[in-house]
Amino acid sequence: MKISFLNENTANKRGFLGELGLSLLIEWDGGKILFDTGQTDVF
Repeated sequence: MKISFLNENTANKRGFLGELGLSLLIEWDGGKILFDTGQTDVF
């Protein structure tokens, strides 16, 4: 299983967006799921 953090609530560099929430891409043998708890469409 592999879990990738795609978005979290900090933006320390110019050009990045931040908001409260968390996006994770969870991958396993033969499957993927996007877990997104953000408030807008920031991805």
